[in-house]
Amino acid sequence: KIFMCLWLGEDVDTTGDRSRKFACKLPPERNEELRERYETIVPAFHWNKKHWSDIYFEKLEPCVVTALIIESYNLIISKLPKASRGKYEKKQ
Repeated sequence: KIFMCLWLGEDVDTTGDRSRKFACKLPPERNEELRERYETIVPAFHWNKKHWSDIYFEKLEPCVVTALIIESYNLIISKLPKASRGKYEKKQ
């Protein structure tokens, strides 16, 4: 299962700015909410745009980026068979 895909290259946006990004999977309604709130979160290129967003992480606060990664990871873990879940669930 994939929860995140880190793009190792750089994208040049319309202003000529070079930025790094990763794609992460989130529920469709959460993606819509994030895209409305942050201009640095957009539908993912080459991924299902309903479920995946590109996150230009260098333009966001680190705490927001960390929270999105954890949210994406937890979403994928929740979809695993119950017998497999315990191996990957983060102990808090």
